[in-house]
Amino acid sequence: MDALIWDNNPDAHRFAEAAVKALLASFPGVGNQNVRKDRKRQSKGPSVLEIGCGTGVFSLRLLPYVGSILAVDVSHPMIQVLRLKIAEMCNPTERKHIAPLCLSVEDPEDPALPPGQGGKRKKFDLVTGHLLLHHVADHKALLETMFGCLKPGGRLALTDFADFGPEARLFHPEGKMGDVEHDQGVNPKAIEKLMRQVGFEETNVSVAWTSEKEVERFPGEWGPKGLQKPESVRTMEFSFVLCSGRKPKDSSKYSDYSSGSEPVFYHDRTRTQ
Repeated sequence: MDALIWDNNPDAHRFAEAAVKALLASFPGVGNQNVRKDRKRQSKGPSVLEIGCGTGVFSLRLLPYVGSILAVDVSHPMIQVLRLKIAEMCNPTERKHIAPLCLSVEDPEDPALPPGQGGKRKKFDLVTGHLLLHHVADHKALLETMFGCLKPGGRLALTDFADFGPEARLFHPEGKMGDVEHDQGVNPKAIEKLMRQVGFEETNVSVAWTSEKEVERFPGEWGPKGLQKPESVRTMEFSFVLCSGRKPKDSSKYSDYSSGSEPVFYHDRTRTQ
């Protein structure tokens, strides 16, 4: 998919806004506006790995609420657009808290990932991905990688459109099916079962929001690249799920915080300050 076309797609921005709201709602108090304004405090927030960041439509919306984001995507054009957006849209302090990286993350110990402790790669408080799952053929392998990228006690939060049957395939026009692996979206029961098999606890996969989207009335209506919309279009309502879970804690707590305390999110921090 062309990076600029994606970045200029109103649906991409609407869905990203809804996804960030859903993620924040799953952690009560994270959206405190005072936290957003205090950049010194931001640096003590959770470290985030976003896989499949694209042009950063989700990343840049999440950035004000977290300590840092490593935004990873396999597409060079997508990462190039994100780098330009960071330079143009972020202030100098914000730029220090987000790092774009072009990489296919398949190994938690990939040398291209930032270094951590004990010779291993950095582990994160939160691993997330927005509209990622339907582009990945092997969900179990992806979840295993994400599990390995988390600190003990770290959280997983994935958002994508839900599989409600054959009509869910209309989410993408026929001309944009080239990199789609699951054309009907995410099966909530199947993905939660895989999350548990991988080792996540406190799993939950449920509808977080619904949204209307323009769709083709017949396959190929919008042309070979899916860009030729007619004046009159059909709209459909799609459900989007938030897939959340936690990596079990163990006795050897890993933390990047100077206090040596367990990784916490903002709603925990505000209760203890």
